[in-house]
Amino acid sequence: MKKAIKKRNIVESNGLRGSKVLSITDKKEIFNYAKQYFTDNAEELIQFADEMSTNNTGYMALMDVLYINTDIMPGTLGTANSRLGWQAAIAHELEGHRYAALNGKTFYDPNISVQANDLLEEIQASVRASKHGKKLSHLDREDLLQDAIERLETHKHFLSGTKYESLTINKIIEELWISKH
Repeated sequence: MKKAIKKRNIVESNGLRGSKVLSITDKKEIFNYAKQYFTDNAEELIQFADEMSTNNTGYMALMDVLYINTDIMPGTLGTANSRLGWQAAIAHELEGHRYAALNGKTFYDPNISVQANDLLEEIQASVRASKHGKKLSHLDREDLLQDAIERLETHKHFLSGTKYESLTINKIIEELWISKH
């Protein structure tokens, strides 16, 4: 799996994710894409940050809200996460985290640390988004899979001493909720 994924080339800078203020046109396009993941009340459940907010884009499970800030846009670093387009980032949040939460499948193993659980939940969200995200390009799907692989490689130390410690990405994926909802 790892060798099949090609990295896109992005000029190196200090930006992990985007920081440009979203235009009205950006917000409209992003909203129209994101609303397809909701059956009702998309206007209430998709919220855009104001210009002063420093909160990250993310899905807030307790309120069933997608919060969108400037970091929805790609950054300029050479990592898969930085390369993720805004559609892929939304798919990660909604197909990945939201549908897992709504189906009681947010990754949780009581025998491992919070950091290890968070890592495996992030991997699960990226893989789910890659496989089931709506209207994603082939490149977006590859970047999401690469994001899962890079997260594991970068943060594998969180799995030290757990049953996941020596597992490959493919074996870890077998432990996660990847099936269609």
